[in-house]
Amino acid sequence: MNTPISNKAPKSRVSTTPYDRRGSSSACFKPFKSPVSSKSPVEDNRTLVQDIAALRSDIEKVEKEITELKSENYCESELQVYIDRLHEYNEIKDIAQMVIGKIAEIEGTTTRLLYSRFDLDIDD
Repeated sequence: MNTPISNKAPKSRVSTTPYDRRGSSSACFKPFKSPVSSKSPVEDNRTLVQDIAALRSDIEKVEKEITELKSENYCESELQVYIDRLHEYNEIKDIAQMVIGKIAEIEGTTTRLLYSRFDLDIDD
């Protein structure tokens, strides 16, 4: 039995993936880089010691401020009342700014012009 002889060159291998590994600069084929820090345990300990020292310093500052406030006859319950009032004020102010923004949108103007029209401080 005779088989026909072909003058055709052999077919090159066709890639079945969308990217050819040899010519791609895609990040898919780069080596995996772990998100874990590559610092040595000694460096990590130094960093932790520094962080702890900074936190202790912050605690001392806050405790000093608390002592100063108490020496000026402020008590925590009074401060909480002021904090609650500030929260309420900020919520009301946010609502007012939304209303002014909506009015500006309806009138086709800017909030800056409405602030001046209503004698409001733009920086407040």
